Amino acid sequence: PECLLLQNPPCVPALPVCWLYCLFFRSRLLLDWHNYGYTILALSLGQRHPLVSIYKAIERFFGRLASGGICVSRAMKDDLKKNWGINNITVHYDRPPKRFHPTSTEDKHDLFLKLSTSLPCLSGSIPDKTVFTERFADGRVTFSEDRPALVISSTSWAKDEDFSILIKALSVYDEKAIANPKNYPRLIVVVTGKGPLKEHYLELASQCEWERVLLEAVWLDPGDYPRLLAAADMGVCLHTSSSGLDLPMKVVDMFGCGLPVFALHYNTLDELLQHN
Repeated sequence: PECLLLQNPPCVPALPVCWLYCLFFRSRLLLDWHNYGYTILALSLGQRHPLVSIYKAIERFFGRLASGGICVSRAMKDDLKKNWGINNITVHYDRPPKRFHPTSTEDKHDLFLKLSTSLPCLSGSIPDKTVFTERFADGRVTFSEDRPALVISSTSWAKDEDFSILIKALSVYDEKAIANPKNYPRLIVVVTGKGPLKEHYLELASQCEWERVLLEAVWLDPGDYPRLLAAADMGVCLHTSSSGLDLPMKVVDMFGCGLPVFALHYNTLDELLQHN
């Protein structure tokens, strides 16, 4: 091939191997910078761990030998140029796949009916009715006036996402909703994803005696995830970049579905999210 495109991270051992391949076959090595691998490794090992220093040295040395590449934010491009001397980089922001798009009320109703088998909290009191929507005899589908609000958050349940922030916020919301139920609707919060800290955070949530808030953790079929994003009222993103330079793809997917997002702020986020 004339070119070999490698996504980074991870880069060890892929980056040295691909550089060696390109050297033998006289191909151009292009890097797709999504983040720095050494900063992700540091989340679990600590900044001063020897393996983190070795990883960073490999990433920097071979990254500078690449012919060029792309990255996901202006901040990352500037950082690559300033600190690593890598200049031939073009910024290309992530975009949602075509399956992430707004959907009709009918499609939302069908999805709620489907998911109610695994999430009983979505079920309605009569057939062809959910806690959010109802289909009438003439085929019309409408949202219920007293429906709860649907909030969705996708997470990898990892150290770069402090899910306790959302749990504390839901506790504050529950207190306000109990005191003023007319202005604060009931909340159903659906959290998708798998990861190492899932059980830890779910245990914290189970200790909260909420009256107006319900939190459910689910694993969705790939085809149902974008449909649920499109059916929700609000998305929540707790991603904080390990390097402070990458942008959360989950927000891009939510925007593709027309879903507004609450996101935890860090310096680079302004390239993706506009405040208010």
